[in-house]
Amino acid sequence: MIFRTKQGAVRCGILLACVVVFGIKGGIEGWSQSASQSAAQAGGGAVSQAPPSAAGPSTTALPATSARSEAEANSLAQWKGLPVRQISFEGVGAARLSPLPGHLAQAEGKPLDPEDLRKSLRQLFATGLFETVQVAGSRQQDGVALVFQGTPRTFIGTVTVDGAKGATLNTQLQRASQLAPGARFTQAKLSRALEQMRQTLARNGFHQPTITQSMTPHHEEQLLDIAFQVASGPQARVGTVQVTGDSGMTADEFRHHAHLRTNAHVDHDTVNRALAGVLKFYRAQERLEAEIKLESELYAADARKSNFRFSASRGPLVKVLVEGASISSERTKHVIPIFEEGTVDDDLLNEGNRRLRDYYQSQGFFDVKVDHEVQSTSAEKVSIL
Repeated sequence: MIFRTKQGAVRCGILLACVVVFGIKGGIEGWSQSASQSAAQAGGGAVSQAPPSAAGPSTTALPATSARSEAEANSLAQWKGLPVRQISFEGVGAARLSPLPGHLAQAEGKPLDPEDLRKSLRQLFATGLFETVQVAGSRQQDGVALVFQGTPRTFIGTVTVDGAKGATLNTQLQRASQLAPGARFTQAKLSRALEQMRQTLARNGFHQPTITQSMTPHHEEQLLDIAFQVASGPQARVGTVQVTGDSGMTADEFRHHAHLRTNAHVDHDTVNRALAGVLKFYRAQERLEAEIKLESELYAADARKSNFRFSASRGPLVKVLVEGASISSERTKHVIPIFEEGTVDDDLLNEGNRRLRDYYQSQGFFDVKVDHEVQSTSAEKVSIL
């Protein structure tokens, strides 16, 4: 007779002669039982435990009438009270489990107890070394021999990336994979790593890469070394550049300030460099409310070029005047944070009040008072006094 917990499922067996159903808590969804012809022939039984699954609980039951089940009802529960003469481990060796084997709830020399078996399974599963674990038993003279059998869990060993173009791109790809040494390995993690590596390559202008991987297992340590080999393929070049909105400049001027020279290579800094360059131009004109963003970047595989579309709004000119005390325009730009942040809002203007007050107090004017007002607002100009 086999008592088994499937991953993420609650399974309940129908009570038959000599059948015992166990229920456990603490992350294990439930216990179930099923008949096993091989176990009946060997005169043995098994109890198993597996991790819960995100798929949700389900139920399975034995047929209510089964001559085969009657014949296979020789379960571990039948041997309750018999001394355990031997305990061994399969799948994960006792050395990797040390010192746990000598501290299991069901110990050698103790009478067989289904509750202790259940606790022992939970102890073994809690090590994190098993995907599934079960216990099988057989008669041994006047006692019972137990074998804890498990499917070992695989962990990530070393992760290397080679072959990508560029001095630092291999390092970027290794980080993008998010395959941390020592973490549990799954096929889902490997698939996600490949996708994230392709996205990183695309941001660097490589839209047609080939990525292969070789995996070297180390069974005794339950480790899997992963080596990625990358063929980057052609690097995209700057194609067309379109700008929508009130940019206040021609397409050629926009290209110039955005550093988007035709046929220049595209890399991970291309877009950020373009946005920063245009904003710098606007700030130099004191257009502190300017906005620019990338609308799309489309790769044309036939031409091997990336075509960009931006939207830009230059916004009004922002003039800041200080009256009632002497201060240079350069000092004004240094003290009032709207110039540093490149935007205008009440919080920054109030912070400007405090900074101006602190500045004048540092000059010895301890009774200084500072306030501000938006003197005029239009689509073309904003004056702040």
